[in-house]
Amino acid sequence: MATRGSYGIAEWYGRDITLMSVEERKAVAIEAVSHHSREKSKRICPFALKETLCSKKGGVCSIRPYTAEKGEVEAQLPIVTVCPMRFLENADLLRWVAKTMLGTSDDVVAVKETPFLKRAGASVGDEESAKAGRIDWLLVDTASTPRRMAALETQSLYFSGGNMRHDFDMYLTSDVLFKPPKARRPDYRSGGPKRLSPQLAVKVPLLRAWGIKMAVMVDDFFFNEMATMPEITGTNDADKLLTAEIVWFVAKYEGAHLVPSRVAYSRLDDSVIALNAAVPMSATDFAAKLDMDIAAPGNQGKKVFNLS
Repeated sequence: MATRGSYGIAEWYGRDITLMSVEERKAVAIEAVSHHSREKSKRICPFALKETLCSKKGGVCSIRPYTAEKGEVEAQLPIVTVCPMRFLENADLLRWVAKTMLGTSDDVVAVKETPFLKRAGASVGDEESAKAGRIDWLLVDTASTPRRMAALETQSLYFSGGNMRHDFDMYLTSDVLFKPPKARRPDYRSGGPKRLSPQLAVKVPLLRAWGIKMAVMVDDFFFNEMATMPEITGTNDADKLLTAEIVWFVAKYEGAHLVPSRVAYSRLDDSVIALNAAVPMSATDFAAKLDMDIAAPGNQGKKVFNLS
C-alpha cells in the first residue's frame, strides 16, 4: 500500500535526490526551471540507449511520497516511474524481456517506435502523416529464420495535483529536502485505463494475427494498482507463454536501479479488466449520490444547473 504523503522528486535527471548535496540540488533546480520553461535540456539522459538529451520537462524520472512528522521530513516508498526512458537503464530490462519472450537476447535488436497503423482519412497526405499508431519497441531475433520478434510497451505514470515547477522553485533556495506543500499523487487512471488499456485492445489482436506476442513493462506501483488479474498457469514458462496474449514484466526499485521483479502471463480480456480496476456502483448508491449532488446548495449554478 502506498504511503500517505505528498509526492515529490525521487530521481532528478537520473540521480537520487536524497543523495545530492545542497549545492547539487540548487544547480539542478536552476536547470530544471529553465528546462520546464521549454528551454532545451543540457543534461544527457543516463538511461537512454544512445546519447540523448533529456526530453522530460524538468528532468524528473520518478517520484516518491514525503512525510513530515514533528518537523522531520522523510522520503518514503514507493518510488513511481514517471518517465518511460527509466525502463531502459543499461538495456537490462530489455534483455530480460527478450530472454523470456524469445529465449535469448543474443543477436536480438530493439527497434524503437515502429508504425503499425495507417490513417485512412481523405485528408491524409504523405506517408509520414499517415502513421496512426506505433509500437514502443520491437525485439527482433535477427539470427532466426523465419524472423522471430516480440512487441513491448513501456508504461510509466503521470501525476495529478500541484505543478512540479513549484518544487523546482523551492529547491532554488532550500537547504533541505521538504514535503511538497501542494498535494500531488501518481495518476494511475490516466496511465492505465485511459492510455494503456485502449492501446492493448487495438494492438494485441492485430499482432496476434501476425504471430507476434505482446509484452508490457511497468513498475510494481503500477502493477499493484491494477485489480487482481487471473494469470495463466502451466507446468513451465514455455507453456504459459504459448497460451498468453499479454506478458507483464514488473520491475522494482532496488537502491539506484530498476530491476526485474516478476512476470505475469495473461489473456487480453483479463488484462483489460484488471487495468480498469473499477467496479460499478450499486443502483442504490448511484441514486443516493445523485440526490445529494442535486440537493447540495454549493452545487447550484456550479455543478447543478436548472433548465426551467
